[in-house]
Amino acid sequence: MSVGSTGSFTTTANYDQSAGNTEVDGALTAGGGSVHISGGTLSGSGTVTGNVTMDGTLSPGDSPGTLTINGNYMQSSSGVLMEQLGGTGLTMFDRTVISGTASLNGTLNISLVNGYVPVINDTFIFLTASGVSGSFSTVNGLGINDLMKFFLYYDPNDVRLVVGSTAATPEPAVFPLMTLALLLLIGARPKSTLRRR
Repeated sequence: MSVGSTGSFTTTANYDQSAGNTEVDGALTAGGGSVHISGGTLSGSGTVTGNVTMDGTLSPGDSPGTLTINGNYMQSSSGVLMEQLGGTGLTMFDRTVISGTASLNGTLNISLVNGYVPVINDTFIFLTASGVSGSFSTVNGLGINDLMKFFLYYDPNDVRLVVGSTAATPEPAVFPLMTLALLLLIGARPKSTLRRR
């Protein structure tokens, strides 16, 4: 099913999909309050109203773009979230904006599109919600090249990707602690009891 950018579709009951693709660029409203994607794909840059249970694939945007969910979002262990990154601007990467809570599981697939070349510290807040719980059990596409990769962070109200170096470096707080430990060690050494003659 396809709902165009100026269109809307309202069901009298819950919306259930077992296969195929539902593309929402306008508005889809589940009259029964529930959207269950047990198979196939939910995609588009529109608005879905209802609590979404994702056992299939969520592909927000139109390569890329933003899909808004007015309700809660629950991704099961078989669910997949597709994330396309084409730049750091809000219209240049896929975003899922959820008015309710997000419960995460399953797979996150990350891919670069439109010739985007990442640089260190590029940041993508790709999912927002009133509360985030759980985490993706499988994440594909974190590696960028030999020098850079994506780091995935879960915050109370969002999930984000940050481009960082593949080189392992200590956290900044480690250096003061190491210095303090060294000074304490030196201060704790017993003084020599030998006297010069």
